[in-house]
Amino acid sequence: MEYIALAKGVQDRQLIPITENVYKHIDNVDTDWYESLYVFNETHNDQLKKTKSLAGIEDITTNKLTWDFDSEDNVDLAKKDAVVLCDRLVNYGIRPDDIAIAFSGNKGFAVQLRTKQRLTREDFKNINQAVAEGLTTNDTRIFDWNRIFRITGTKHNKSGLYKFPITLPDLKDVPVHEIKQAAQYKNRIEKSIIERPGVITIPEAMLKFRNTVAKVKASPAIESNINELDFKFKPKGFSNCKWAIMNGFFENGDRSNCLMALGATCKGLHYPEESAFGILQAAADLQNERFGGKPFPENEIRKNIIGQIWGPNWTGGQYTCKKDATLKKVCESLGKHKCSASAEQGDTLAPSEVFALFENYALNFDKNVLTTGIQSLDERCKFMVGTSAGILAPPGVGKTSLSLAMLNHNSKAGINSIFYSYDMFHSALYLRMLQKHTGKQQEEIFNAIKNKDPKVGEWRSILEKEYKNVSFCFKSGQSTDELEETIIDTEEKIGDKIKLVVVDYNELVIAKSSDPTQASAEVAQRLRQIANDREVAVITLLQPAKLFSNPADSASTYQAAKGSGAIAQSMTLMLGLSRPGFSPDFPEDDRFISINCLKNRNGPLFAVDLGWEGLKGSITELDYDDEQFVKELKLKRKAMKDQEYG
Repeated sequence: MEYIALAKGVQDRQLIPITENVYKHIDNVDTDWYESLYVFNETHNDQLKKTKSLAGIEDITTNKLTWDFDSEDNVDLAKKDAVVLCDRLVNYGIRPDDIAIAFSGNKGFAVQLRTKQRLTREDFKNINQAVAEGLTTNDTRIFDWNRIFRITGTKHNKSGLYKFPITLPDLKDVPVHEIKQAAQYKNRIEKSIIERPGVITIPEAMLKFRNTVAKVKASPAIESNINELDFKFKPKGFSNCKWAIMNGFFENGDRSNCLMALGATCKGLHYPEESAFGILQAAADLQNERFGGKPFPENEIRKNIIGQIWGPNWTGGQYTCKKDATLKKVCESLGKHKCSASAEQGDTLAPSEVFALFENYALNFDKNVLTTGIQSLDERCKFMVGTSAGILAPPGVGKTSLSLAMLNHNSKAGINSIFYSYDMFHSALYLRMLQKHTGKQQEEIFNAIKNKDPKVGEWRSILEKEYKNVSFCFKSGQSTDELEETIIDTEEKIGDKIKLVVVDYNELVIAKSSDPTQASAEVAQRLRQIANDREVAVITLLQPAKLFSNPADSASTYQAAKGSGAIAQSMTLMLGLSRPGFSPDFPEDDRFISINCLKNRNGPLFAVDLGWEGLKGSITELDYDDEQFVKELKLKRKAMKDQEYG
């Protein structure tokens, strides 16, 4: 049997058979109701019953080809884009009556086709973007496998308006304010419009886009010349796109808007009027040199731009590439140098802006939590996107093994990650991974490769499957800036977002300072900034001070980390690893790994004991007998230390 997810509110989800009418389950349209865009199977239903979660699933499809047009500041723009999209669908041969259109109840419009064909997530994404190419309000968050969509006819809890179904003629002819007025009343919702759209066969001309990733519209002229610009010299207060404008990287038709944006920034940074005029004039001259055309008149800059910005009626507004279409085009043309999500927010935020960030954080909390796949650890702590965490242990205790386990687990969940292996030679790491997943000794692996054993191909396929969403960086001597560039380059290469970064280890990242303590502080703080700016979870492997260098001893404080206290200050979570049974005299006892939480901003400190298999580097849960054995080992260890030190 197949199912769709039905949710009252964003969290309370249940699966219902795909054949059932969702409206039979809705007891009150005056609240939030959502349905999934994707279809789930019996295996997914069993998982939901057992774990109360659908996390980590991959084999999903959809029979709803959907577009969501949103604009916070200009709903008319979202409406305009929805009209263009619908006209394109009609041109592909789709009947207007088969297009389901609705005002979202807040800031945009939804367009949906119910299809006979089943589409994978990638099929859906590629067709959506190809058909909506150039439409700036098309919301790409819709491709998230966990995405739920407000049900037509139900009330938006924030705006107080209903998701209101309309026809294509009404979308084209009725102004937004009249649509909003009608959306105040549930008795104005026509059931016939909701039920009217039929199930269509996607035209072949659209279906061909399944294998074509649509590109965001950018300026070819800027893209071909942008390598001339060095972003290292960008002045404080200027985003990357405005630095590009200052250097003349904008098109002739965009000159007024780009210079106005540049001037507004100069004003906001308290540049003198004449200095700002010089910057704008120089930007216009550079633009003319790069792209030709008629020079931008000096008197127009003076009168229409500087005069307006420094005039008595200027309210201090700013242009951002997040909201302004012209700046967004410039920004998209910068390739890997385009602004990060937080670059255009400025140094300070109003309470309303902070709430918007918090609301987004709360709504997306579940998908911004990364787990390790080790249940007893995941129950006690969370690795969060946007934060920096540390794993502290002496060499050989299991830092890399825990990292590989987490990378493996998240790769299976479809999460993209990068492992910066500064400490371990690429072939040594690959050998470790082979041993983890095959359980073979080094000699057996090497002999198989020498003898061209067919199972080598099987081993290779295993690792490619287990780590298909992991990228590895073995480039030694990287600075934190180069590390961030690698994230940007990798996202550009794979065409998707990186959410997890593991750095092995802190002291091997190059810093500007030659003093080891200052260098470690610099790297730690910069990694925290990268986590925030790039919206990734950064996990750094750390070495302990000499006092805590015995693999059998558990660190009890984050001050055990080698280097500056700034390391601990920069981290949201720090875990310390030890092997309580580590002993050359009794190797048979070395079957356990202990994890102490040394810092946890999101919860209490804790300690957990787990199973350890050295060859595979595998970490497992313990049964009751092993738990008691570990406790005895620790008591013996403590007694020996007490006796040693009197």
